[in-house]
Amino acid sequence: MVNVIADQPAAPVRQAAAGPWRTAWRKLKADRSAIAAFGVLVVIVIASLAAPLYAQYIAHTDPFVTNLNGEIVIDGMTQPVLQPSTEGLGLGMTPIGPTWRIGPYLLGADNQGRDVAARLLYGGRDSLLISGAAAVLCLVLATFLGVVSGFFGGIVDVGLSCILDVLWAFPVFLLAISLSIVLIARAFRSVRSKFAPAACGCRSSSSASSMCPMWHGRSVATF
Repeated sequence: MVNVIADQPAAPVRQAAAGPWRTAWRKLKADRSAIAAFGVLVVIVIASLAAPLYAQYIAHTDPFVTNLNGEIVIDGMTQPVLQPSTEGLGLGMTPIGPTWRIGPYLLGADNQGRDVAARLLYGGRDSLLISGAAAVLCLVLATFLGVVSGFFGGIVDVGLSCILDVLWAFPVFLLAISLSIVLIARAFRSVRSKFAPAACGCRSSSSASSMCPMWHGRSVATF
């Protein structure tokens, strides 16, 4: 007698679940608008970080020094950066408009004769510095406070929670406006050197107050 053994179907092979980074990248690749926006963001970041190079080797100007008597050569003709106003009573000066040429005053000049394009790139670099530093400082501060409060508990947890509640309740934009008014009253270079750390501190402390509860909960569940 011959025993016939039926072929049993093989057990399905379980594939490892994709990680969050792989899932995010797959969704990003499927969205063409997101890819285009990401490319524009990369260009803006690179251009902003290259602001000193643009000012030195392309614009050939210092965007933080007034240039009231400056001149520029366009099509072989020398033109002043600030020209007498032709509107109304003819009072004041009118800055030169955009030249749309790679070089000095690509986007024109401001009322102090400074290169607008160079100042725009420097402003983008400062914005990236403040936002990036604030994000890193927020993560570090929120992680540290959340882990400490969850590990020790008791009066430490209550004290840190009260402090974070105060920070969370205080309007961060009102604090930033008040701080900027105080700093603008001083010399410009003093403002530029002190405003970035102050802005990072304001933004990171306000954001950390909203992230601490998450790390606190994880710490309590772990310890």
